[in-house]
Amino acid sequence: MNTITRFSIIVGLLFVLGAAALLLQFYVALTMHNESLFPASLPAEIRLRELWHREQIAVLALTLLALAGITIAALLPRAQPRSATDQTARQGIELLARAAATQSEALTRERDVRLRTEENLAMEQLRAGQAVADKVRLGRDLHDGLIQSLYATGLTLALARQKMASEPAHAAALLDHGVEMLNTTLRELRAAIDDLSAARQQEQSFAAAVHGVTELLGSGREARFDTQLDATATARVSMAQLPDLLQIIREAVSNALRHGAARTVTLRLHEDGDRLALLVQDDGKGFDPAKIAATGHGLANLRARAALLRGELRVTGVPGTGTRVVLTFPAPGPAASA
Repeated sequence: MNTITRFSIIVGLLFVLGAAALLLQFYVALTMHNESLFPASLPAEIRLRELWHREQIAVLALTLLALAGITIAALLPRAQPRSATDQTARQGIELLARAAATQSEALTRERDVRLRTEENLAMEQLRAGQAVADKVRLGRDLHDGLIQSLYATGLTLALARQKMASEPAHAAALLDHGVEMLNTTLRELRAAIDDLSAARQQEQSFAAAVHGVTELLGSGREARFDTQLDATATARVSMAQLPDLLQIIREAVSNALRHGAARTVTLRLHEDGDRLALLVQDDGKGFDPAKIAATGHGLANLRARAALLRGELRVTGVPGTGTRVVLTFPAPGPAASA
């Protein structure tokens, strides 16, 4: 309680005591004139003594009342100065603000650490997934491309050895062609290592690329290729589709020559609405689908590349009647106008 409030309480008590003293005096005066308490026959000396006695009691009561009021006012707790109260409140607010700022900084650091950890984990997972995808792609490319080329080269060299005694000129030509095939395979290997195979394929048309595949794989063989590629359809093949499409053709033709011993291989490409259809068919030995699915990677690679093209692949074969590979896939290029 501040000084002004304390002073106001004391003044109020004094005012109340003064009013009480006046009321007591008025009460004493009325009492002295009360005939029932002080009859007129009572001597004046007794009347005065009784009046004095009553006034002393009244003064004593008022004095005790005043002392009690002053004591109560003195015992009331002192109020702190406003400046001290404000300073204490200000210090409390500053402490709360500092605590909140510290907690906010800690939460921010924890969030940043968690975000960095999640980003690093996502990056590691992405790298791991990319590494696996690169390995799968490399294995598929080696199987469908380089291995088939090396196999065809080996057959050419084997045929040259057979012809060496009976037809030395033909054998020499086959040897020269085998060396040329080896050099071509080496160039393809360098292009694969440098990831330049797609760029090289983009420099040539789809028809020329297919002709290169059939010429390479059919070298030294008596097989005949019946190739009919619709010009409108080939124009709609995108550069992004070209590598997987050529590898599918390479794998299908190689299987027809190596495993099927085909005499004739038919290749077709034509439009089918907003899709393109590729056919590779041979008159070779055919195969048993139940047995071929359990061994080798060729059929699995064909399906994987068809999935990359967002296409549908159908491979049918009956022992003794040849094999038929049909691939339908979206054509990103514009359709020919009617």
